[in-house]
Parts: sequence; C-alpha cells; structure tokens
Amino acid sequence: MRWVVDASVVLKWYVPEADSQSAVKWLYAAGEGKAKLVAPDLIRVEMADVLWRKYRSKELSLAEVRAIVRAIAENLPVQVVENQVLVPGALEIAAACNITVYDGLYLALAVATEAKLVTADMKLFDSVQGTAYQDVVRTILS
Repeated sequence: MRWVVDASVVLKWYVPEADSQSAVKWLYAAGEGKAKLVAPDLIRVEMADVLWRKYRSKELSLAEVRAIVRAIAENLPVQVVENQVLVPGALEIAAACNITVYDGLYLALAVATEAKLVTADMKLFDSVQGTAYQDVVRTILS
C-alpha cells in the first residue's frame, strides 16, 4: 500500500524523539516491500527548516544538521513527487481544514494517489477530523 509520510514522521527517522520507534516501523515496512512511501518535494526544504530550528534551539549541533541534510539529499528513502501539480488541491484542502498549504500538499498528494497520509503531527490530525479528509489521515500510533 502507498503511504504519504510528512516531515513529522521522517524527522523521527533521523532525530530520536518521542514515538521515533513508531515512525521507524514505517521505514522498515517500506524496506520489506510492505509499504511504498511517498512525499511532495517540499519535504526536503521542510526537513531542513525543522533541523535548522533544532540547531538554533541547541538540540542539534550544526555538524549533525549538516549530516542529516546531506543524508536526506543523497538518499531519502521516500519517493519524492513534484508538488507543482498539487498546489491547487493543497490550497483547497488548506481552506477546507484550516491548515497550512504546506500540510495541504501532503494531503493533496494522498488524495491524488489514493493513498493515506501518516503523520506524527497531532495538530494536523485533529484539524482534519470532521472534514471530508478525516479518513485520509492517520497517526503513526494508529
């Protein structure tokens, strides 16, 4: 099955955080051929930004951030899809769910590819509840 993973999940593959083990299970599933992981190409920029914030808050060193950004650039274990075609749908989803267009891109990719979005972002998960997209999103814990 195809799963869209967002930056909140992918980050946990590289930086130990709460629920990292749950996130890594998705990576193993993909490695075993049980899941196909995809993400919009925004994920690389979003990951770099989150890592930069972790550096600025002294959670990571600059060397650690550089190494993770390099690993993501060279071998992100996710099929990356160009987000240009997803932007119109992402805008509509953002408006319907009161979320960012960035988060809307992940959902738009899930809708366009008949996949599910898996996230560790509880704010995103909660935002889609009661909307037409609630069945498209699940958390890494469910």
